Amino acid sequence: MNKILVFTNAKRWNQLKTEFEVDKALWNAQYDTIAEKLVLKYSIDNGTAVLENLPELSINEEGVYFVYDQIDGPRLNHLLEQCANDEAYALVHTEGVQKSNLGQDVIVLRGQHDTEDNNYYYPLFDILTTIEVGDTVAEKMRCIIDSTKFKFLDEAIEKFVIDFSEPNKKIGQFATYRILHQIDRFKKPMEDFRKKYETSKTRDEYIDDLIRLQELLLSGRP
Repeated sequence: MNKILVFTNAKRWNQLKTEFEVDKALWNAQYDTIAEKLVLKYSIDNGTAVLENLPELSINEEGVYFVYDQIDGPRLNHLLEQCANDEAYALVHTEGVQKSNLGQDVIVLRGQHDTEDNNYYYPLFDILTTIEVGDTVAEKMRCIIDSTKFKFLDEAIEKFVIDFSEPNKKIGQFATYRILHQIDRFKKPMEDFRKKYETSKTRDEYIDDLIRLQELLLSGRP
């Protein structure tokens, strides 16, 4: 399942909140508790974007989670353990938790809490807080993961090529394979490469296929 972890703090949100229409109690007041609660879950309730408290730092379900950027190591590891078999994405900024803290299986982007689209936080907040009829959390997640405003898939493609530049790995156990395989337009090329990779004993037997797959995946971005 997909999980998106957004590392943030109330101060940085409050510097941007006038840019977005949100419920004061169900979003702003909740955001102000993030240093205490450590994790808040994004949800949509009656056409309104809301943040929910989580008991015992449980992130077992698919979803978008706002995580306090100064969360300590043991609690961060507790969260990451709950993502071990998932397709996990993270957005970090200059403070607190960084890419190096998140392990090898999380696809990480680094941005800033400002109004620039290419710094990721602004378009993410815009997607999550702008609710239209019929919107679901799953649809919001798809818009974030599979969007040219974000580079999650580009990061996954780059990491996949690095992961499988060496032979004889169990391809299905790698998050990068699962992430790319779940995208409909990538499914067949990924399956075809997997067959080639799993029947190859040496790098030379499949490396040309990997290069072609990389080109195809990058050209297939929306």
